[in-house]
Amino acid sequence: MWAGDMRVLVRASSGHPIIYSCFRHQARCTVDDFIDHVAAVLEAAVQKMEGNATTFDFVLDCHGFQLMKNLDPRPIGGVLGAVKHAYFGRLREALIVDAPQNSRMLWKVARGVINPNVRNQIHFLSSSEALDHLRRLDVDDATVQVVQDVMVRNRTGKGVIPKRQPSEVD
Repeated sequence: MWAGDMRVLVRASSGHPIIYSCFRHQARCTVDDFIDHVAAVLEAAVQKMEGNATTFDFVLDCHGFQLMKNLDPRPIGGVLGAVKHAYFGRLREALIVDAPQNSRMLWKVARGVINPNVRNQIHFLSSSEALDHLRRLDVDDATVQVVQDVMVRNRTGKGVIPKRQPSEVD
């Protein structure tokens, strides 16, 4: 069972996959289903790396975030365990886009216990700042455009439902 729209959305010309997820499409699911979904996406990201790329970028679009759907800390603990062990060192940058103010307060508390190297890879940005940040990572314009199109469409109409999970990259 897929626990939302998290998937490898696109791969930059540098070979770095970009994982994208938007809270607008967050599904109710079990903790195990959520962790399995994340593991499948992370594994797909590693499999989709090309050239000299050994890392992926993650764009977490907070548009549609609902606090009541995110009070259980167990899914995050499970994901952090997977990232800490099986996918350690694979994250290049994590962009937290349009995060609500209350999540920033939680971040101030959490950042004290996160490895400084990982902490420096996590950025809270607006949608336009996130796109600029991707460009500074040398992500090509066509790839940034794909991310931008999905973010814009998730803020209008029915949003963007994934074409394929765990990866839209062939």
